Amino acid sequence: MRCHLRILKISAVIFGLFVLLVGLMLLRKGILAKDKFLYFRKIPEVWMEKFPLRPFSFGKEEKVQESTQQEEIILALREIQRQRKEMEREREELKNLQNHLSLQKEELREEGERLVSLKKKLEELVEQEKIKQSERISWLASIYEEMRPEEAAPIMEKLDDGLVISILSQMDERQAGKILGAMEPTRATELSQKIGKDVIKQILEESKIK
Repeated sequence: MRCHLRILKISAVIFGLFVLLVGLMLLRKGILAKDKFLYFRKIPEVWMEKFPLRPFSFGKEEKVQESTQQEEIILALREIQRQRKEMEREREELKNLQNHLSLQKEELREEGERLVSLKKKLEELVEQEKIKQSERISWLASIYEEMRPEEAAPIMEKLDDGLVISILSQMDERQAGKILGAMEPTRATELSQKIGKDVIKQILEESKIK
């Protein structure tokens, strides 16, 4: 009987120690679990400090931002297209202006060539007219030389001073003097003075040429 009680006491002590050991183990696990819970609880706070999150709005802000970006892109593309059209228009205007200037330049060149050709023809006509006039004066001078001074003088008095002087200059000096002497004195004096001026003028021009 005593032995049996002793066994029970020992068993009770062992069971008590077992319960105490289990309690200590559970208590330790509880503390560790609490520490772990606190640790994992602090993780979101740390991440929130380092990486703050924007309020979740079910994608509305993202859609608004995306829509705004698309509008900006569309506006930029339209502006580029407008500038490109403007550049093409200005390039076309510049091309037309260059063509117009080239055409005007060609017209001016042709007009210049035409004027040069016309001037040359006029100079040739003037020269031909001078030759013809000189030939006519020489012919008249030869006719008046063959006439008697008394016959030639009345006719030549009615002619233009320039023509009379030209005819007399083509005649023999002796015959020209006789015709002047047969003219009316006042008329003869006027012609003599003009002939003298023309001679002096001719001498001066020849001296300049030399």
